[in-house]
Amino acid sequence: MSASKSGYDESMKKLLAIIILSLCFITSSQADNIRDFQIEEVSIGDSLLDYYSEYEIKKGMNYPNQYNSDEFKAALFSLKNKTYDAIHFHVKKNDKNYKIYSISGQIEMNLNSCLAKKKKVLADLKSLFKNTEKIELGKRKHPGYKNSYAYQSFFKFNNGDLIEIACYDFSKKLNEKWVDKFTISLDTNEFNKFLQTAYN
Repeated sequence: MSASKSGYDESMKKLLAIIILSLCFITSSQADNIRDFQIEEVSIGDSLLDYYSEYEIKKGMNYPNQYNSDEFKAALFSLKNKTYDAIHFHVKKNDKNYKIYSISGQIEMNLNSCLAKKKKVLADLKSLFKNTEKIELGKRKHPGYKNSYAYQSFFKFNNGDLIEIACYDFSKKLNEKWVDKFTISLDTNEFNKFLQTAYN
C-alpha cells in the first residue's frame, strides 16, 4: 500500500468520542460500516498488538468468561486521562494476531446519570444516521448476570455491524467489584451473531 493511500484511509476514520459530543464525522453517508469509526483511536479489524504487548493483552484477559463458549476472548484495559474509564475488546480464541471484532468504551456512572447521557447521545446519533436502522430494546434483564439490567439501543448497518449505546445496572452483589456504567460499542456482525447464543 502506498503512503498516500494509507494517509487517505486514515483520514476517512471518524473519531467516535461522542461522550463529550466532539463528533468528528465527515458525513454519515460515508460510513458504510463500523470500520469507519474509532474508539480511543482504535478501529475494528486492527490488531490489538498495535496498541498493547502480548503480556498486557493476556493480563487484560485475566477474568472469568461470562459466555457459554470460548470462541471469543475478552480483554479489558483501564484508561487514564482519556474519554473513557476503560476500553473492552473481543478477539478470537487462539488468534495470534489478536484481530479486533468488538470495541467498547466504558464510563463509570450511576444509572440516572447514564440514562440522561444515553438519551442525549442517541439524539445526536439519530441526526447522523437518518437512513440507518435503529433498534431500541429498552430495559431488559441482563442475560449473563442475575438481578442485573441492560438499557440498550443500536444502530444497525446494512452489513449487520452495530453501534450500541447502553447503560448497565448491575446487582448489589456485582457492585462489590463492578460499578454501573455507560458504554458505546462497535460490534461486527460476526460478533453480534456469537452474542445471540453466548448466554444460552
